[in-house]
Amino acid sequence: MNLYVATTPLALLNLREARHQLQPPGHSATLVIVSSAPHYPRSIAQMQALAEGDSGWRETITIRPGNLGHGAYLVRRSLAFRRLARRFSTVDRLVLGHYWAPLFELANRLTYGELFVADEGSSTLDLFDAALGHAGRICAGGMPKTRLRRLGRRVLQVDTAQPSAMSFFSGFCLPDTEQVGYVANDYELLRRRSADCQTKGVWFLGKPWIEKGLMSIEAYSRLLRAAAERAGEPVDYIPHRGEELATRRQLLAELGWNLRDLGVPLEEHVASSGEAPRMVVGCASTALATLAKMLGDRIQYLVIKDNPDAARLDRLTRYLEEHLPSSANFVTLLSSELAA
Repeated sequence: MNLYVATTPLALLNLREARHQLQPPGHSATLVIVSSAPHYPRSIAQMQALAEGDSGWRETITIRPGNLGHGAYLVRRSLAFRRLARRFSTVDRLVLGHYWAPLFELANRLTYGELFVADEGSSTLDLFDAALGHAGRICAGGMPKTRLRRLGRRVLQVDTAQPSAMSFFSGFCLPDTEQVGYVANDYELLRRRSADCQTKGVWFLGKPWIEKGLMSIEAYSRLLRAAAERAGEPVDYIPHRGEELATRRQLLAELGWNLRDLGVPLEEHVASSGEAPRMVVGCASTALATLAKMLGDRIQYLVIKDNPDAARLDRLTRYLEEHLPSSANFVTLLSSELAA
């Protein structure tokens, strides 16, 4: 039996590719859905939408955050992991949808033949380095150390040490090292399903920077206006699942843009609808890399360099410049240069 744990909609897409590429025929697969960001309610809904109708999953188990506060949700999640470990004490293959310490708690409760970590996003480029540097060390994964010790001692016996042997299943080209292995995700399923898609229009990939306090509404509005001038035509705005849609509708109405909440990750929409943009405008979105894998030079990529995720974007940009078939379709600009 194989156990897959999805933390985000994108991670679930990558788990589906891992199931296709890594799992021997005839083996069963159980999917566990748990949100790494319970304050993003659309995450669970999108993951459930992706899982429905997918006959490759023998069973889908969802750990819901409900209306619990952060601390109560940590307890619920750990208790759920303990129940899962009792039910699936031994698995042939465990595939985690994130390099994330709370998922190591589940891994450390199980006996498994192989352990893989699938891409959760462009952060994989940094998380792979973290995996090399943190082998065997305790990492709290956003949980305060005092709370971690209290839960571990009194309630749940939480162990979030990185497992000693793991491999990354990634669409990014990573080194295969002695400490951490690497298996390439070639996105065969998504590429096959999007082979005949038609390209038209301009799509802007939104980010939840206003909600995170990283950018003011005024600054974000200026960024969108500059992108609108560059596009020269009405733009479809694809919101991040962490964005407040009411706030975006007001901004987009002033620009004459169309808000398109796809309900599934952008990559899944392109593959299932046969529709793709002729140009995609993004800042630090993983979809820039996955669309490049799926569609290559069939579309244009415009990347805005100055943004709150500039450090991550710098590495993502260098990756895309190196691995896109042709750099002619890949342009990086400062927001001040968009209208030029």
